[in-house]
Amino acid sequence: MVIADYRDALFPHYYGLPESQQNIASIIFYTLTRNAQEAVMIFFMLSGFLVGGRAMERIISGTFRPTTYATDRATRIMIPLATSYLLCIPVYLLFGYHIELFSWVGTLLSLQGILVEPPFGVFWSLSYEVWFYIFMGAIGYIIMYRGRPKAIYGITALFVVSLVFTRLDSTYLFMWLIGAAGYFIVGHKSKITMVIALITAALSWSLLDLFLESKVNIGFKTSPAMYSCIKLLFAISFSIFMTQAVQYAPSSRTGRALNNIGTWLAAFSYTLYLTHMPVLRLLSYFGLWRFDRFSTENMLCFIGSILLAIVVAYLMYLPFERNTPKVRRFLKRRIAMLKAG
Repeated sequence: MVIADYRDALFPHYYGLPESQQNIASIIFYTLTRNAQEAVMIFFMLSGFLVGGRAMERIISGTFRPTTYATDRATRIMIPLATSYLLCIPVYLLFGYHIELFSWVGTLLSLQGILVEPPFGVFWSLSYEVWFYIFMGAIGYIIMYRGRPKAIYGITALFVVSLVFTRLDSTYLFMWLIGAAGYFIVGHKSKITMVIALITAALSWSLLDLFLESKVNIGFKTSPAMYSCIKLLFAISFSIFMTQAVQYAPSSRTGRALNNIGTWLAAFSYTLYLTHMPVLRLLSYFGLWRFDRFSTENMLCFIGSILLAIVVAYLMYLPFERNTPKVRRFLKRRIAMLKAG
């Protein structure tokens, strides 16, 4: 996501390059760095797998606890989001932008794309994530209190979610649920299944690019319904691939090293997602402008910008997102005390 956003912001579109640079090397570079939307889809499915799947397991086993679930999900979303404003607001003020309180507060309440426009475009996906959580929480609440008056609260929440997804793209909810369903098929282990799923995911990924992202006129008209079907095909195939891939631990030294790097980045990936565009805005303020061609200097600036975004995100992660478990434990103790008192 960060690489795609930075490439899109810093380099011209492919056909904006000098003709001498429109070659196989630039095609590979643009292909590898263009899939920001697909990255969000993968994030939704991973979230469904890790959060939705576990919640469903607890609902089925009767161990689902709405208060615990709500505390875990709220702290996961709100701590990095609220603290990212410490960077986002100064950037707005630096550029002289007008801060619309309704938009900023609405984004904190996950109303972007529903009632407000987010202050930074990348915040659009957060409302989806929160409403996914609310959807699963409502299901768990209804099942936990079925046959009792309290179930009405879960039914009401589910009704609100249904209204919300008249404004948001419900396809993403299905993708999240597909990821959650994958949680229950992890026991099946097959390299053949993994390879077939990977090939299918790659083909559907290519269709998304070919039919809707490419500027080349191929004489093929697609519809929103077809686009949704292709996204769901990608979701199903990638979800199956994901459930297979997690069962194979890297065995080579290089594989283990890459896995360690990925684990490190994953720890603060949410903070990185929230802060990378404000960092890019700061860089533009201090003179980093859109490039007009490939050059060694421009590529070094591109790589350096990404590394700077990672450093800034990590420094913000240390005092805030890293301490989410501590805040979570504190809130749970306080809630337990209130219930006991």
